[in-house]
Amino acid sequence: MKRLLRKPWIVAVLACAVAWAVLLVALAWGRFDGDARGFIFAGAAFQRPAVLADVPVLSQYGYDGQFYAVLATDPLLLHAATPGYLDTAAYRAARIGAPLAAWLLALGQPAAAVWAYLLLCWAGALALVGVLAGWLGERGVSPWWAVALGVSGGVAASVLRATPDALAVALALGGLWALQRQRHGWALGLLSAATLTRETMVLVALGVAVAELLGGRRRQAVLYALIPAALYGAWRGVLALTLEDAALATGGNLGWPLAWVVGKLASLGRGGAGAVGMEVWGVLAVIAGLGGAVVLARRSLREAPAASYLLFSLLALVLSGQVMVEAYAYARVLLPLAALGLVVASGGSPLSRLWFYFQAVFQALVGLAMVRVELGATFPALANLKGYLFG
Repeated sequence: MKRLLRKPWIVAVLACAVAWAVLLVALAWGRFDGDARGFIFAGAAFQRPAVLADVPVLSQYGYDGQFYAVLATDPLLLHAATPGYLDTAAYRAARIGAPLAAWLLALGQPAAAVWAYLLLCWAGALALVGVLAGWLGERGVSPWWAVALGVSGGVAASVLRATPDALAVALALGGLWALQRQRHGWALGLLSAATLTRETMVLVALGVAVAELLGGRRRQAVLYALIPAALYGAWRGVLALTLEDAALATGGNLGWPLAWVVGKLASLGRGGAGAVGMEVWGVLAVIAGLGGAVVLARRSLREAPAASYLLFSLLALVLSGQVMVEAYAYARVLLPLAALGLVVASGGSPLSRLWFYFQAVFQALVGLAMVRVELGATFPALANLKGYLFG
């Protein structure tokens, strides 16, 4: 045991595991009367299958995790009623990775699959910390930076709202690490699983393809460009045969480049929700991420993490105002920037690294602000105490 605790990446994972476990237990008892299924944030406006009929409901519309928890009970849409439980069936069902894994782990038992899905979301967050800490240590960077990612806005939103985003990034980052070790079978498998968990992870696979092509490895470039995208496309084809609304959809997540800036700044100027907390830190994290992209544009893209980072920075430019309206949404979408930024920082000058370290710090502040909001909503006495102490 002492030998294990001498490894910084293990200590980093344990630290995050203990912190999140304490917080989740406190929130489960304080908000959901001990029923941790409440973290899927089911909404009263949506119908649910019988296995989720008694899940705690605290709001009208809930959050995204509720739909993936429903899919965990029937990821292959074998029951005609399942699409009716989803807000946008084709959009949600396309992200089959985590629900299918939960269903398989639960041996097809719906009630157990809901719990398996929750555990996968939380385990994915810890896996992300572990992979990043191990890789940073290998590249001569302090593994403790992984703890900053472990409390970042993207991870906090994934953990507190039971969404598969952290799991998807963990799979993608694991694929990149496997690529560095020339384990292409593992890399392709992990990147394909990541893409099926969240389709935006195809940008990581495309980043690998760019790096391989620039390195003169054309065959491998083709494999990374095609296989994850083809598997995702095949599943979309299945959905097209089974769902009426299976047209390729983005859920309204994309828009004109930087169209979100005016609305976001206006919201902050009006003192919108969280303007003095998570939203300010969140916008600063996005700015730092885009600044990091400018730095990387002057470096070689033969390293897959750098190429993937640039592709995700382009995604940040074209996010819609619907996504940028709150940190819970865009912190999840742009979580790969926070993870990849710490990896690519090791290859630059001390000054250029500041963009990526600032991004990590700002993202950590977003996550801590989210935790404060959740605690305040669950335990009003804490919010009152804050107001009493700080006016």
